[in-house]
Amino acid sequence: MTLANEYGFTLPVTAYDDDGELIHNVKALFSPALDSRLRAWAARFNDDYGYESGWPSLVACREAYMEGLELCDLVKEELSGTTVSYEFWETRVQGKTRSLDELR
Repeated sequence: MTLANEYGFTLPVTAYDDDGELIHNVKALFSPALDSRLRAWAARFNDDYGYESGWPSLVACREAYMEGLELCDLVKEELSGTTVSYEFWETRVQGKTRSLDELR
């Protein structure tokens, strides 16, 4: 399972079953509270992350990154035994690509 934002995604999770087939109804995997938080995180990305400019500020980028880390931990906790990776690729801020080290 991968937690990552992508343009147009309302739920930022990609998951595959044991046969390697994409799970289409990932919403069913999460509690309503976690589903809501995941959707809010994705909505913020879709609303605030510009294709060319990136995040409007370094603060917004850091907040998105840190919230993603927290959400990844919550997904792991809720789906005990499931391997979850977190991919934060959206490190562009006001037109300049930043390193993950700058966000920590």
